[in-house]
Amino acid sequence: MPRPLKASILFMVLGAFLAGSAHAQDKAIVGLIPKAQKPIALDGNLDEWDGAFVTPVHVGHPDFANRGGQFLFLWDEENLYIGLRCLDQHPAHFGGDNQIWNGDAVEFYLDTRRSQQLGAAQFGPGTLHMFWTPFTKTEVKPRMGVRDLPAFKDFKLQGAEVAGAKTAWGYTAEFKLPWANFPNFAAKVGEVVGIECELCSSDGGPRVDRTFVYSSPAAVSTPSAFGRVRLVEKLDPQELKPLGRALLPLSLTKSANYAWLYGTVCLSPSIEASVAKLEGKIVDREGKVRKTTLGSRKSLNGTSFTLWTGSWELFDLPPGIYTLELAALDKDGRVVTSRKETLLHGDLPQPQARVSQPTHRDVKYGPHPRNVLDFWQAESKQPTPLLISIHGGGFLGGNKSVAPQLLKECLESGISVAAITYRFSNQAIAPAPFQDGARAVQFLRFKAKEWHIDPKRIAATGGSAGAGISLWLGFHDDMADPKSEDPVLRESTRLTCMAVFDGQTSYDPRFIRKLFSGKDVYKIGPLRQLFDADLDRLDDLSAEKYKLFEEVSAINHLTKDDPPVLLSYSSPMDAEITDMGIGIHHPLFGKVLKEKMDELGIPCELYAGNRRTGGGTPMKTIDFLKLHFGMKN
Repeated sequence: MPRPLKASILFMVLGAFLAGSAHAQDKAIVGLIPKAQKPIALDGNLDEWDGAFVTPVHVGHPDFANRGGQFLFLWDEENLYIGLRCLDQHPAHFGGDNQIWNGDAVEFYLDTRRSQQLGAAQFGPGTLHMFWTPFTKTEVKPRMGVRDLPAFKDFKLQGAEVAGAKTAWGYTAEFKLPWANFPNFAAKVGEVVGIECELCSSDGGPRVDRTFVYSSPAAVSTPSAFGRVRLVEKLDPQELKPLGRALLPLSLTKSANYAWLYGTVCLSPSIEASVAKLEGKIVDREGKVRKTTLGSRKSLNGTSFTLWTGSWELFDLPPGIYTLELAALDKDGRVVTSRKETLLHGDLPQPQARVSQPTHRDVKYGPHPRNVLDFWQAESKQPTPLLISIHGGGFLGGNKSVAPQLLKECLESGISVAAITYRFSNQAIAPAPFQDGARAVQFLRFKAKEWHIDPKRIAATGGSAGAGISLWLGFHDDMADPKSEDPVLRESTRLTCMAVFDGQTSYDPRFIRKLFSGKDVYKIGPLRQLFDADLDRLDDLSAEKYKLFEEVSAINHLTKDDPPVLLSYSSPMDAEITDMGIGIHHPLFGKVLKEKMDELGIPCELYAGNRRTGGGTPMKTIDFLKLHFGMKN
């Protein structure tokens, strides 16, 4: 079996806000502060904040329900206004008045200095570092204070106010700071200031967490780390385009032992109404798009928090440097805002062996634009076996691909290879992606004579969604229609064997709920999209939905005449399910299938975390294929 890439993905965030001595004109604008459209009533309820510039924070935190926040920014000629929405099940502040930072609170930073002094390294007149909180213990009883620094020894904070309110999901707060505290600054459209907001979290005790809008803890040491923001009359869509880091805060993680990349975005309310979809692309150094996902989007009930999650399967990409390009698009496909992250996949890049080019590229096998395949012809005097590679991506992303090492081993062994694409579930829900897989098998059989393929020896492989389609094809009754007017559809869909990775043996949410009792794995976004179903109402759906769940679940079609399977999972069998991504790729899916195949006497190899169920040495994928193709090792 192919070994997963050992090295972890290193995210090389190209931050623009590190401490330094750059002047204002040398630093990019990273945010805007629009003018308040109506008077702000400082009651903590955020009722008059329409049109604010909103920056989500703590995106991707494992306890987002107690960490997620949104800072809101407005101004008028008299005041600067900062609003806060915070997800927090236990809002409280037990710190003393000399430790306002030590609880649920905000550390606030401002630089109003002009010209070359804006962004100077040292705190001084025209700058501020202060703290405010809506709470005293568990009561809404606001407090504030200025940092005890020599630079602020003679500073007298005048007219500042804080208000707060508790909510069912946490709390809201409002802060007003009069510009009069900075006599050398006059607020007007076009002015630029340095600013930072640091959200402190306590979980009901001392501070245990902190996060920043624009920079990092470097802001504590120097105003040069603050973000540069411009005062504007109102938010202009054109000015929002380059501000993706603030409007699309992104968290990236990688699964252990298997190269999946997961991304989470909290979509800013400043642009949410304009965004019809988000698209995430993995692009190589030559600019070629290697992976794409539209992900899934959901709003947290009763709040203004909207999360987007996407995933990209990277195991079949060569190690190297890639760019994640994330774009928020309107209904006409125009970019609302976007951002990029550079990442290193696998070990540091080494000179790569030349990858074999397809014999036939982008061949249409069906009517839809994504019904295309690549084909590599193995050298042989006799018709060759064929391996069909079906990509993963949660039925929402991915493109035709083959793991480079497996492709090399197949071609050297005399096995031809095809890689297919299929319709995404946001283009056509189930069973469309599965039906596309079936047509691809039929098309390749139809081309058997022309492409020197042995139609009796065809296998399938894939990871995740690709694994699920492969298993479904292998277990499903033959879908050939001998009477069809389309000669492709007269061909058989049966397979010789399947070798799959991190695969789901059932997509029935009821099956998954039972398999992972007490977990919400069955509610994962790609399943909702695959079936266009509200899985929060799983017990109250139509009979047609339940029938669809059953139809596309491979294990439901298993009979004693079905082909052998190699099931490989990157996680061990006892892996803790700490998130949905681990659950939906868990080896328990394979354990249930192997038990049924063992009962029927069908060969089934199951590996979990590089361990073979039942003991013994795991078999390489190429050796499994050659065994069941009847080829000599």
